[in-house]
Amino acid sequence: MAEPTRQVAVVIIPTPALAKPAAPVVVVVEKPVEVTPPTAQIILWPAVAFVALLAVLASASLSDRRPQALRALSRSLDATREVQKSYPPEE
Repeated sequence: MAEPTRQVAVVIIPTPALAKPAAPVVVVVEKPVEVTPPTAQIILWPAVAFVALLAVLASASLSDRRPQALRALSRSLDATREVQKSYPPEE
C-alpha cells in the first residue's frame, strides 16, 4: 500500500515591534491522509456501458429485414427456375 502523504503547516510567531525580527518558526504537523483503494464503482460504469452496447446491437440485428428479404428472393428465384424447367426447350 502506498505511503500516506503529509501536510505541512508554517506558523509564524509574532515578535514585539522594537525587537529584531526573528526568523519564522516552521512547525511540521503530520496529518496522515487516507488513500482510498479503487472501489467497485469504477468497474461498474464500463460494465453497464458494455451491456448497453450489446443491447443496442441485439435490437438492431432483430429489426434488420434484409435476411428475410434475401430468403424471400431466394424462394422466388427457385420458383422461377422450377417454372422454367417445366417448359419444353425451344428448337
